[in-house]
Order: sequence, then structure tokens, then C-alpha cells
Amino acid sequence: MEDISKYDSRPALEQSLSSLEDFRWLTTERRKAHYERGERLTEWVVLGRFFLDSCGNIGEYISENIPVEVFPRLPIIMTIDEFWEYVNSQSHSGSGKDISISIRYGGAIPSKSSVCSVCGRLDCIESNPHRKK
Repeated sequence: MEDISKYDSRPALEQSLSSLEDFRWLTTERRKAHYERGERLTEWVVLGRFFLDSCGNIGEYISENIPVEVFPRLPIIMTIDEFWEYVNSQSHSGSGKDISISIRYGGAIPSKSSVCSVCGRLDCIESNPHRKK
């Protein structure tokens, strides 16, 4: 049995954001955990741009309602329950920020040669300067 804390915990996710290689490793381990060992994983929202589901898949929020763009103060890492609590608290606080989201699966993690979807630079995917602290 693998140590689930290495790929399905808040500290593991925080550590994985230090590099694209680490994030790729974590998502690969999550996929193996479910599809090879039948583990049910925690669902996470990462950087307000990615959704890690309970089966080890990773999706990317798309359309005009990318969570971090609608809610700029969104924490870096949240469980899906924390995410919806946050969204509901913001939506019902009079801010008028209701949200309908879409997720695309497949190819969500950028390659090293991809450009940043936020600023268009190649180097910021690895250094992650847009991450809110």
C-alpha cells in the first residue's frame, strides 16, 4: 500500500506546485492510485484553475468563469467542499458573483513549451508567479 499523503494531501499538493515536474509526478501518482489500486481520492481545486477528481483525473476550468478570475482571493489549494463553501459565501454576500463552471479533461497540465494562459510567457509556467499566496 502506497503512502497516500504523498499524493493526496494538502502538504503534498503545496509541494507539487514548486515545479511543473513535481505537479506532473503528483497527478501521475493520483491516477495510479485510483486506476491501479482502486483508491478513492480527495477532490481538490488547485490554483483556481485545475480540478483533481476522486478518480485521479485532472481537469481544467474553462470558459469565462475560471474560478480564480471570478474570485481573485481564492486560496491556492482547496478541497472541493471548501471551494463550494467559499463560492457560496461570496455569492450570497451581496457580491453578485454567481458562477457556472465548465471543466475540460485531457491535456490540462501544460507542457514546458506551452505559454502561460495568464500572461503568455513561456517561463512563468515553471516559476508560477501568478499563484496567489
